[in-house]
Amino acid sequence: MSDGAQAFAGRFRWQRTDNTEEIALIAPNGSIVGILRFEAEGARLLLADGTEQTAATPEALFGKLIDMPLPPLTEWRRALWTPASGCHDGWCWRTQPHTGTPWPQRVMAEREPWRLTLVIDERSELP
Repeated sequence: MSDGAQAFAGRFRWQRTDNTEEIALIAPNGSIVGILRFEAEGARLLLADGTEQTAATPEALFGKLIDMPLPPLTEWRRALWTPASGCHDGWCWRTQPHTGTPWPQRVMAEREPWRLTLVIDERSELP
């Protein structure tokens, strides 16, 4: 992630069930910074210090945590599974294909001055 003045790195683990999605936000040292859970009723962010925040959308909570706006998670889902490019809500997307697989290895999203790059190092299909 970059806001034009500084850059940040980290990892996440995104899990999805029938009714809930969960994103664990992982610091470069491997510790979990927070867990973002969202379902039809709204979103909840549980931070490592035990505090909890809620909002109507996961983008609102995650954006507050990293101090930058985020593209809609529906766009992330689409980009993670379908190589494509385009723009939505001011964010422009590009994907870089992964050799030998149908999904992208890298997803880049940009809206000045912000830039996000996701590198997909592991993926598994839902059972």
